[in-house]
Amino acid sequence: RLFQTLHTYYQAPYAVLLNACHSLVAAQAIAPHVPLVIGMAEALGDDEALEFADAFYYALPSGSWTGAFEVGSLALPRSEQTLAQLLAWETLPPTPWVEQSPIEKEQATTVAPAWLEEQAQRRARHRLLFYLPIPLTILVVVVLGIMIWTWEVMEPITFVAGALLVVWGYVYFALTLREFSPHAFYDHLLARLYPL
Repeated sequence: RLFQTLHTYYQAPYAVLLNACHSLVAAQAIAPHVPLVIGMAEALGDDEALEFADAFYYALPSGSWTGAFEVGSLALPRSEQTLAQLLAWETLPPTPWVEQSPIEKEQATTVAPAWLEEQAQRRARHRLLFYLPIPLTILVVVVLGIMIWTWEVMEPITFVAGALLVVWGYVYFALTLREFSPHAFYDHLLARLYPL
């Protein structure tokens, strides 16, 4: 009844986020009157609800309702990422343009949500530990095989010692890496989910 009145006399809201436990039933009742509604299928902890809302509103200025919803869902623990349900019309209105103050713009370039920072660190560590060593290992094996086949004893021993030092330095670098931009990961994530 409320949304019918809004449609008749006022402009109805573009979207409604019901960030509460078992709010999917209410979201389904609202869905015919609002282009986009988000509700929770089951109980959700307070911390998880705050993380979802923080990530959703953080991603909303990117210009995609569904993209912001996906980013919000990724902020939840893996076992709870399906709790948030999106009910949307086929044609969605554009996301609101949000003007930021100079202080907010400065904070946006220096501060990211904790979940995004953690995920960015994990992604960078994974790539360093698992992607790059594969071609390095192949290169070491090929070069070592050529050396053993064609050279004398001391050259392979010297190469193995040098290779071990390089590997040790690489592992130390990978384990102590801390510098990685969460905003770069965020932009990469949105670009893959919803390319323009």
